[in-house]
Amino acid sequence: LVDLRGNVLGMNALIRPDLRALGNYAVSCSEIRGFLDRLLAENAKNDTTTATTAGIYRVVIFNDPMNTRARVSEMLQTVAELNETDAEKAMMQAHTTGRGEVKSGMEMDKAQHLCESLR
Repeated sequence: LVDLRGNVLGMNALIRPDLRALGNYAVSCSEIRGFLDRLLAENAKNDTTTATTAGIYRVVIFNDPMNTRARVSEMLQTVAELNETDAEKAMMQAHTTGRGEVKSGMEMDKAQHLCESLR
């Protein structure tokens, strides 16, 4: 879930596909962040290594009526440094399902930089 400026507000999950819209469940960003913080804290207790949030971020694009598919593919190749096949895959994923994964397993600062560069 994003606002008009592209800021992430939360996540929408379809828990019961058989109920269609009635099976949707929206989770706010603060609730998600709290869950991840608790999960990391719990893992830190059970692990001898230091818990970190590095590498848990992914960048996704959302379908919009403003940009052409060719432009999105071109930007993914230029800005995100994807090869043509991966750029087309992410673009078509966004076009057909509403969102497409650009990159995953990124550190927060790199993910934020890529998001800003793609805007």
